[in-house]
Amino acid sequence: MTLPQEQPFFGFPSAATTEARVTMIGVPWEDPEARTGSRNAPTALRTLCSNLSTYSPLHDKDLSEIQGRDLGNLPATEIESNSSHHEVYKTILEQGSAPLVVGGDNSANIPLIEVLSQQHDELMVLQLNAHPFGLTSASDTSAFEANLQPQDVLVYGMRSGTREDFAEAQQCRQCGPFPSYDHQRLTALRYHLESVHYRPLLVLCDLSVFDPAFVPGASRPDAGGILYGEFRQMLYHLKGRNVVGASLTGCSPEHDPSEATLYLAAKVLRELTLLVASRPSEPSTNA
Repeated sequence: MTLPQEQPFFGFPSAATTEARVTMIGVPWEDPEARTGSRNAPTALRTLCSNLSTYSPLHDKDLSEIQGRDLGNLPATEIESNSSHHEVYKTILEQGSAPLVVGGDNSANIPLIEVLSQQHDELMVLQLNAHPFGLTSASDTSAFEANLQPQDVLVYGMRSGTREDFAEAQQCRQCGPFPSYDHQRLTALRYHLESVHYRPLLVLCDLSVFDPAFVPGASRPDAGGILYGEFRQMLYHLKGRNVVGASLTGCSPEHDPSEATLYLAAKVLRELTLLVASRPSEPSTNA
């Protein structure tokens, strides 16, 4: 399936028949409760990515060295009720590729989580987010109802929510208490990753995890976030893991005329793309 698109991410081909280690998809979904503009992020990032350096010193690899493709944008409709999203992700997995979703709001992750949790019975989710998306009964999604339990979720950077949100988040694998310092979070992440090293991993990165001083165009800005240097160190611990999918959400370009948010988001996207494409060739246990 090839969807309508503009300029592709990183110049990747769009043909559905193209073999690819990673398949990029835009989901211009915008939650009415978040800041406006996130629906424009996939298109804005496609344009900006054409000007970004394709070499990553962290991975010591260039995007030209991997097999990737861009299927375009999925319909900007109600996420929870749109089965076409599920079908696209299932097709990607059947073709031996791994999906990388570019939103949009983090609600765009719901079909991705559901499909991957059905495909991988030992799936772990690393959630980089200031908010408790998908963790509690009070949240706006039942995304974790499929095969996931609280111990299947690694929480990184969460710092806002209700008392109940934090109480339920305590049941997950927390990467550092709140408040915590970067070395505490990274040490906790490394510990959890070592204890589940064989399990497939889905990385969900929402820009709210970063400090809004550096990403003023985040769709859900929240003071006290991480810096890019900490994100880079976190990626170092993820190298070599079986990362079977990823997403980048929470970018509202219209709220940052300087484009600093877009440039950071594009760099994060490059690193996530190389991370997913560099996963081990042999897949982990499937359902």
